[in-house]
Amino acid sequence: MSDFGRNFLPGPTDVHPEVLAAQLTPMFSHRSKRMQEILAAMQPSLQECFGTAQPVFLSTSSATGLIEGAVRSGVRQRVLVATGGYFGEYFAKTAEHCGKQALRIPVEPGRAITAEQLAAALDTHKVDAVAVVHSESSTGALADIPALAKVVRAKSDVLFLVDGVTSVGAMPILMDAWGVDFYCTGSQKAMALPPGLGLGAASERFVARASQQRDAGFYLSIARMVSIARQNLPIWTPAVSLIMALECQLARIARDGGWPIRWARHRAMLGTVERWITARGDVKLLAPEGARSPAISSVLLPDGADPAGLIRTLEERGYLVGGALDPSHGPLFRIGHMGDLTPAHLEGLLAVVSELLG
Repeated sequence: MSDFGRNFLPGPTDVHPEVLAAQLTPMFSHRSKRMQEILAAMQPSLQECFGTAQPVFLSTSSATGLIEGAVRSGVRQRVLVATGGYFGEYFAKTAEHCGKQALRIPVEPGRAITAEQLAAALDTHKVDAVAVVHSESSTGALADIPALAKVVRAKSDVLFLVDGVTSVGAMPILMDAWGVDFYCTGSQKAMALPPGLGLGAASERFVARASQQRDAGFYLSIARMVSIARQNLPIWTPAVSLIMALECQLARIARDGGWPIRWARHRAMLGTVERWITARGDVKLLAPEGARSPAISSVLLPDGADPAGLIRTLEERGYLVGGALDPSHGPLFRIGHMGDLTPAHLEGLLAVVSELLG
């Protein structure tokens, strides 16, 4: 399948041919002045994407690597985790595998934790960090990060860690203004690069704690990543080809009008799905109106429908979509409408889905 605009997986997303071609740049020293200049030139755009004045650092890992780094660097003993989907639970399990205590706040699938629920949990449990998935890729639910951050900030020594894997790059993120201590994403989501790069940012509060953590690790030490990023150098040997793809992608985003235009296109794609849902009447979104991700839609089919069969037939017709990560969520399939895809691409997919559903 070579046609761009037919991959609607929740990740890895479709990569524009120009970005793919950038990876063919001949290798050069990652310790060179050239690399330093490339990384320095990318910082303003990346900082706008994250909404921060802090350096945005790169890790040759998936976003999971940065989540583990955040747990090791930012959680002393106990972290409160909102678990309303696969990736909330994933965060909690990551913490436990790092030797931390994860206190789960169960949330109904398709919903996001509310500020009231978080406040009640923090009044009940003494923790040193809170972790929330901004855009839950398994359900399409979008958390109200500004409201949640306000609750966390009322606790003076509690850090707020956010998995922004499918929100960063798809919508405005105001990390500093909201008071979030850690945000991360992966290259293969709304950034629309091949997999292999983690991108993150950390507050001064986070770095201060991380610098004192005895078990922060080495390769995934967030304090080390921030320190090296301030020098516009890579930590360790990076995936040079992916950095060249990132440089190309940021140039394309600027050429197309900047981040606000990209964010608006993601909102438009969510609107395309919502109008399609309304027009059909026999399908619905798992996440409620007003709390839906601009990057992912989990579409519930009528009872008795065969989502696996639909996914197979779509692939035969040249389209890729995702399946459910938890069977208990019902008969659904997931559409990743992010990156360089457009509403026109999405309308093509939905027309075929309508044809197959009848």
